[in-house]
Amino acid sequence: MSADHKNVAGLLVIRFVVTIALVWAMTAYLDSYFYVGGGWWAYIVIAALITLLNFLVRPVIKIVLAPLHFLMSALAMILTNALFMWITMQIALKFDPSVVTLDIRGWAGWVIAAAIFGISNWVLTH
Repeated sequence: MSADHKNVAGLLVIRFVVTIALVWAMTAYLDSYFYVGGGWWAYIVIAALITLLNFLVRPVIKIVLAPLHFLMSALAMILTNALFMWITMQIALKFDPSVVTLDIRGWAGWVIAAAIFGISNWVLTH
């Protein structure tokens, strides 16, 4: 077995053991939300299923849902920056209008301004 295969196998074993512990802990402490019946054997079976699905199915789901992930990340960035711009505008309103005026017009203006500031902040921090 090559070193890469040993690393993958080792990581799977570690994930499996951690998942068994999580299944047990959730059943023990969050039983009104998560319950597995059947004792340790059931914890092992459920943990094995979760571990295998994480290894085999999760990559496929990530690929299929990548556009949605991108869309949601972009939406979160726009909303964060729109809130930032709203706070900035509220502070600017306290100034004398002859010194400072900030007016973002319409929802399209908010989206465009938030997207541009979000992209520029991302570029500057990366």
